Amino acid sequence: MCTTPRGSIDIAEVKRQQTTAGEPVHLPDPTRPPRPAPHCDVCAALDRQREQAEKSGNIRKATSCEEEIRRHPGHGKQP
Repeated sequence: MCTTPRGSIDIAEVKRQQTTAGEPVHLPDPTRPPRPAPHCDVCAALDRQREQAEKSGNIRKATSCEEEIRRHPGHGKQP
């Protein structure tokens, strides 16, 4: 037991209430293009379009292709 200006504090109770941080959350790097899903023709085609758009300087189209790859079914769980 510890006495403070606000009253008594049970140190054992404080220690029981303390929590520890959980496992760290790993988020994908949003500045890197997404990885196409393996063996997916749609993802492969979008990745080729993204690469061509990037090489030609069409960043808007490249970004659009990246978003389509990220939203393609089966892509939600990939980093």
